Amino acid sequence: MAVGSLRAALAKAGVADNTLIVLTSDNGGVGFQGRKLHRIASNGGLRGGKGFLYEGGIREPLIVHWPGVVESGSSCDAQVIGMDFMPTLARVAGAGPVPQPCDGVDIGGLLRGQNALERDALYWHYPHYSDQGGKPCGAIREGDWKLIEHFEDDHVELFNLALDPGEQYDFSSSFAPRAEGLRMKLHEWRRQVNAAMPRPNPDSNPKLAQLRVGPAGCSWLPSAQCRED
Repeated sequence: MAVGSLRAALAKAGVADNTLIVLTSDNGGVGFQGRKLHRIASNGGLRGGKGFLYEGGIREPLIVHWPGVVESGSSCDAQVIGMDFMPTLARVAGAGPVPQPCDGVDIGGLLRGQNALERDALYWHYPHYSDQGGKPCGAIREGDWKLIEHFEDDHVELFNLALDPGEQYDFSSSFAPRAEGLRMKLHEWRRQVNAAMPRPNPDSNPKLAQLRVGPAGCSWLPSAQCRED
């Protein structure tokens, strides 16, 4: 309904044929809140949801309407990320290249029918806890392979999203060299962007964490294993 109202307003203003509309989200649906299950969204069989770096938390719908440019009914399998919108929309609006450094890339070529981007990997950094149950971690996706590094205990999980989009099978042991290579790339990226990292919380008490519950259902910070610098 809201999208229809927007398009009607654009048509009334006479700019419908000269406007690019992007429909997306900043995270996946909320699968549960705090410690209790509250199914208020479906992520289509993907693991996790908002507050997690599993696909249920970071894979969102992306629909673009751009009359005369994006072919109606077309689709593209290239991997893009939210940071790509700033350089893309700046170029579309004629603002020219965005100031550097910029985490995103211009995806205008994909909107015009190209099928690939010149980018080797996507990165995520989530150095804190979420009230949906997510814990501090980072992730890298390179092609069909995705590695998640958990900051509380430094363990990693490796998934092949082409074979296992639901991320049920951890290949980090059977493909150890690939997992280590992706971990090294993730560490190098964090170094390049000077990513803030959590540090061990000396006041952490696992038993207390089960009792000290905040309003949203998450453990209060003094009971958590990590805290942000």
